[in-house]
Amino acid sequence: IGVVVSVVGPRLMVRRGLQAIIRGEEASWPAPALRRPAADPVRVVGAGLGGLTTAALLADAGIAVSVHDQHDLPGGFAHGWPRRARGVDPTTGRPRLFRFDSGVHDISGWQPGGPVRSVFERLGIAGAVEMRRLDHRYWDHGAVFDVPRDYGAHVAALAARHPRDAAGLAALFAEIRAIYEAMYATGQGRGGIPGTPSTPEAMLAFSRAHPLAAEWMGQPWAAFVDRHLRDAGAKAAVSALSGYLTEDPATLTVRQMVPIFGYALHGGVYPAGGSGRLAEALVGAIRARGGEVHLRQPVARIQVEDGRASGLLLRAGSGDLRAAPAAAVVLNGLPSISSASTVIRSPRVTVS
Repeated sequence: IGVVVSVVGPRLMVRRGLQAIIRGEEASWPAPALRRPAADPVRVVGAGLGGLTTAALLADAGIAVSVHDQHDLPGGFAHGWPRRARGVDPTTGRPRLFRFDSGVHDISGWQPGGPVRSVFERLGIAGAVEMRRLDHRYWDHGAVFDVPRDYGAHVAALAARHPRDAAGLAALFAEIRAIYEAMYATGQGRGGIPGTPSTPEAMLAFSRAHPLAAEWMGQPWAAFVDRHLRDAGAKAAVSALSGYLTEDPATLTVRQMVPIFGYALHGGVYPAGGSGRLAEALVGAIRARGGEVHLRQPVARIQVEDGRASGLLLRAGSGDLRAAPAAAVVLNGLPSISSASTVIRSPRVTVS
C-alpha cells in the first residue's frame, strides 16, 4: 500500500493542483444559453476595443449581439478626431487639418500568428487596416538609443552600451525569447490568443516542452533579471517599456513583462489614419454578421433577475428609460452605471 501511495499519490496531488489552477482561470459563473431558439441578444456595454472584439467574435459564432456606447465614436480610448488649423496647406490649397489620436499609438501582436492579426484574420478584416511599422527611440539623461529592428542587433547594441553585462544581456534575451515563444505557443488552436492550457495533461505537456517558462512565469521580473545583470543601467534598459504596465516595475512578474518584448521581437505597428481604424474595422465585422452597434446610447442600469444579468435600461434622448432584454451582458465600460454587486463581468478579452 505504501509503494502504491508513494507512486500514485504525488500524481493525484499534482493533477488536483493543476485542476485548481485551471478553475481559477475560468469564469466563476455558469455559461448562459446563448444559442437557444429566439434567444435575446448579448448586450455589450462599451464600444472600446475589448467590447468590439468580444461582440465581433460572438457575432462570428452566430450569436445575436448588440453593442451600446454613450460616445459618438466607437473605439473607447482608441479613436481620433480632426481639427482644422489656421491657414492653407500650400501643397493642396486646402485648410490645414491635424488628426489627434486619443490613446493607442504602438501595437504589438500584428506578426503572423500574433493575437491581434489572428483575430482580424479570423474576422476577415486584416486587409481593412493598413499597419505601418514603427521604430523606438529612448532618451536616458541626454543619451539617445535608437532601437534596431532586428532582435539580435538590439541585443548587440545594448551590450555595446553596457559592456560589463554583455554576456548577461545575451543570456537574458535568449531566455526572454524562449519564454515569449512558449507563452504564445498556447495560442495555437485558440484563435491566436494565448492562455492557460485547459486540461492537466496539456499543462504537464506545456511544462515538459517549456520548462524555463513553467519555472519562471509566476516569479518576480526583478529576480529573473538579477540572475544575469549587475549594472543598474543595464537593468533599467531591459525594463524600459515597463511603463506600459505599471509605475512600479518591482511589482511585475515574468508572465506580465515578457509579452512586452513582442516589440523587440516583432516590432510595433500603427494603423494608418489613426487607432480609430481598428474600431471601424471591428464595427464593420459586427454589422456584416448581423450584429448591431449603437452609439450615443447611454446605459442607465444593468437589470438583474434571479442573480443574473437579464438586460439593460437604456436612456433615451428625452431622459426616459427603455428596457432591452439580454441573454447575457458583457461590461466593457466604466462601472458607474451600477454597483459592482449587480454586474456580471465577462472574462476579459485583451487586444495587445
